[in-house]
Amino acid sequence: MMASISRFIGTEEVFADKDLAEARIGAGFLAVYCPRQEEADHLRH
Repeated sequence: MMASISRFIGTEEVFADKDLAEARIGAGFLAVYCPRQEEADHLRH
């Protein structure tokens, strides 16, 4: 039930659904630990 509510209001479940759909066609993801915001901003570029 919580997943359905989350999809309805557009929270994390929507992102999970999109990630799963993209994974089915070969996409992947990379998790990176950034203890400071400046490092995270640098990685996005």
